[in-house]
Amino acid sequence: MEYLRQRQGIGYSIPYKNRHARGLYGSSGCVSTLLMTGQVRQPLFPVCYVHCVYFLLILRSFLYEGFNMQTCRAVFMVLIGLVAFSGALKAQFNSPLGRDICLSVEQDMNVSGEVFFSSWRPFLQEHVAQAKSTALAWNPPQREGQSWWRRKFFEENLFIRQDSSYLIFLDPVFDFELGKESSVNRNLYVNTRGVRVGGRLGKHFAFESDLYENQSKVPVQADAFTAQWRVIPGQGAARRYKDTGWDYANVSGYISWTPSLSQNLQFGHGKNFAGDGYRSLLLSDNPFAYPYLRYTCTLGRLQYVRTIASFMNVVPKADVEEYPKKTAGFDYLTVDIGRRLQVSLFESNIWANPDSTGRFKPAFGIFNPIILTNTLFTADRTDIHSLAGLNVKFLATRSIVLYGQVAFDDIMNTVKNAGMQLGAKYFDALGLPGLFLQAEFNRVEKGAYSFTDHTAISYVHYNQAIAHPLGNNFREALAFASYSFRRFRVEYRLNIAKEKQSGVVPPGELAAYANGKKVVFHHVQAAWMMNPRNTMQVVAGYTDRNETSSVDRLHTGVLFVAFRTALRNRYYDF
Repeated sequence: MEYLRQRQGIGYSIPYKNRHARGLYGSSGCVSTLLMTGQVRQPLFPVCYVHCVYFLLILRSFLYEGFNMQTCRAVFMVLIGLVAFSGALKAQFNSPLGRDICLSVEQDMNVSGEVFFSSWRPFLQEHVAQAKSTALAWNPPQREGQSWWRRKFFEENLFIRQDSSYLIFLDPVFDFELGKESSVNRNLYVNTRGVRVGGRLGKHFAFESDLYENQSKVPVQADAFTAQWRVIPGQGAARRYKDTGWDYANVSGYISWTPSLSQNLQFGHGKNFAGDGYRSLLLSDNPFAYPYLRYTCTLGRLQYVRTIASFMNVVPKADVEEYPKKTAGFDYLTVDIGRRLQVSLFESNIWANPDSTGRFKPAFGIFNPIILTNTLFTADRTDIHSLAGLNVKFLATRSIVLYGQVAFDDIMNTVKNAGMQLGAKYFDALGLPGLFLQAEFNRVEKGAYSFTDHTAISYVHYNQAIAHPLGNNFREALAFASYSFRRFRVEYRLNIAKEKQSGVVPPGELAAYANGKKVVFHHVQAAWMMNPRNTMQVVAGYTDRNETSSVDRLHTGVLFVAFRTALRNRYYDF
């Protein structure tokens, strides 16, 4: 990860000595040279009042109208209209969800000693101001004698314009990959082209949008999944392309408004992740992107995140697909204890859409910000699916992180539908800079995430599990090892999963896809980071997957080379 933590050229305009006197997340950081510093100049009450009015207006539009152009236009106009109410603040971008970037940020923040809430992603960039990750910076170092082509290919964003009042950037996003799958003798490919554009207008308003157009021929297990559920894992609805391939598109984006130093409001279409591990048993970036409205409040050692999202069930039939909608609310409350221990409470609730038009009829719970009360008060209702959980992180040293999760589905009626995670991360392991080790164990019991009395509110979106890709009733062990030196990186990953009922939890009753299936997954790769600003890299690697069950066995290996940007995660290890 060293290539993502280049120290050169990332300046801090304000010392951190007075950071807490100026507010927890002051004006220092990777983008501090671009944005005006200072405290909120008006009383806190008017700011909060305006913020609440704004939140209710957008929430009403989101619930009654859905994610459409009218809603987007309303959001944009209200944002512009309320800009004048904020003081000298800084707009907050989301950091990319790419695993390498997140690990680099986490390591830097652990070393910094600052309060860092690591278990909700994407991070707000101003919250990780001390991270040195080059991918988070907008002010690249200026080196004399370099040509424009060299700077754009190896050092800078493709296009960036900035001054004290605005920032606009544009980068290509792509994934060009060729592979060979042994045993089944398949030639694989990925052809992804797209663009990432974003910016900051004023001192408190930011936006970003990513567009991917894809054609691919995927490994055999992902191909079988796509053929059955009509969705590429994590990447959207797909249709056949040249008989054996798939064609699909991904669009994500958000607008971000920061009314005070401690608050942020976002409306977007994307993904979220709750946890400190590779997997999450609460909320992960495994499924396709979805519309969301997210409010983040950070006060000292306390952080509260409230997210309202719109999910969809894709029910494939012979000639037509149905798209019943459902609305979800997620509450995530984290307390930092002594800068070593963080404990997070999690609650999710999924409401069914009762009318034939697919519009959600608001219930009290969608407006209720008090965590766990929805679960307690609606235990006997069959139109709400509740999940409660706990995430714990312990910083044993600045290099060793211990973490864990527990998840309880329908906790008021049974404790059998539970999940458990234990893991450890070791940065600069054994005193060797750049060496990273991680181990993780996940276990989920039968029945978790499903809701047999009302199948429309199972814990799925676009036929993909909202939490762990394997759904439920499995045991999984993972191990990681990677070493980074300058811009070079090698890594190895091992997954061992034992599934009694495998696959994603379908939007109906759980079916036994396999009879005690066991999957052993090896992945090794080497990468050279060409441009840390946009994570452009050249990768070569090999994946070996051995699946056995009482009725069948499938052993495949994939040798691949790729030229890609690594801003997002892709999960084919199931």
